[in-house]
Amino acid sequence: KALRGHIRHGWKDIFFRKGLVVFQFAIATALIIGTSLILEQLKFLQNKKLGLNKEQILQVELLAADLPKAQTLIEAFSQNPHVISATLNDFSFKGIPAITMLPEGAAQNELVAHNVISADEDFLRTFQLELVSGRDFSRDFPSDRKEAFIVNESAVKSFNWGTNKQALGKKIDWAFGKTGKVVGVVKDFNYSSLHNGISPLLIHIFPSFHRRLSVRLRPEDIPETVSALESVWKNTIAESPFKYAFMEENYNNLYIAEKNMKSVLSAFTILSVFVACLGLFGLAAFTIRQRYKEIGMRKVLGADIRDIVKLLSKDFLKLVLISVLVAIPIAWFAIDRWLRDFAYKVTVDMWIFIFAGLAALLIALLTVSLQAVRAAVANPVKSIRTEV
Repeated sequence: KALRGHIRHGWKDIFFRKGLVVFQFAIATALIIGTSLILEQLKFLQNKKLGLNKEQILQVELLAADLPKAQTLIEAFSQNPHVISATLNDFSFKGIPAITMLPEGAAQNELVAHNVISADEDFLRTFQLELVSGRDFSRDFPSDRKEAFIVNESAVKSFNWGTNKQALGKKIDWAFGKTGKVVGVVKDFNYSSLHNGISPLLIHIFPSFHRRLSVRLRPEDIPETVSALESVWKNTIAESPFKYAFMEENYNNLYIAEKNMKSVLSAFTILSVFVACLGLFGLAAFTIRQRYKEIGMRKVLGADIRDIVKLLSKDFLKLVLISVLVAIPIAWFAIDRWLRDFAYKVTVDMWIFIFAGLAALLIALLTVSLQAVRAAVANPVKSIRTEV
């Protein structure tokens, strides 16, 4: 139709072109906002204080057959000057067991299942957990292995035991036939993904459940230290492989889905901005071509390059501003729904929306300016004589 001269530029065509620009920049702006907030949330998750020190902790997996030699292994590890402390436990960010119990004050028909960590006397010291009441497990109290429990603050509240001090001495009947009392209360700490809040937790000594050997290392010469520990392992437990991971890596692996989403959204954001710029560039070229004679007349009458660029850019920036206003509530709704999956999350600040809006306007201005400056510096006489 264009070759035959039958092409027309009616109102429908104009609204369609402008509508596409608004649609494309709205998507691009929403993606900029979404990607920025996901980056902020990931940074928050990585930097949040958990209530325990997860750094420089090496966790070695133990098989049931390895348990008889576990204490010998700890003693051998502790001889390394780069080892601060070591503990046997079943703690992992990936998940810990929830076991039925009956806390003091509950009726017999009110059995509840709560998370339980089986550890030894060095667990709190190795993970640098803070006691707020009572005492830690101690080898000076042999009965601790059979009847001592440490609970977190959330357990004290959940069991209606009053203050942390009042919780000391409370009785707990455990599902595996163990009856004991609370000797200490530990400050609440995050022991799972930050998607979840802190739930009641019990810590006790139960050696048959130990499946990990956690070793706190000094930050210097970590590769050499790991190599030395592996040699000790092979000399002590030759029949089992030395399978280890750093606790900080295990924690970061909890958010692989969020990291993948960030990567995908980043790629789509770049692509969306590029496509939106192409659309705006094409619309600007078409519109400016239609106004060549007007531009020439304005220059003859004294308009300078800045006036021409301002004139041509104004209408396009209005379209982009509309797209920003459309994108902000859509992006806010989507991000708000996504953040609901986290018990701990960043505050959605207005600066992110302002940043995304300014970025969209700046990108649009640069895109349009390329065409506007080209038209503004053209010879006005040639522009007036041009047949459009």
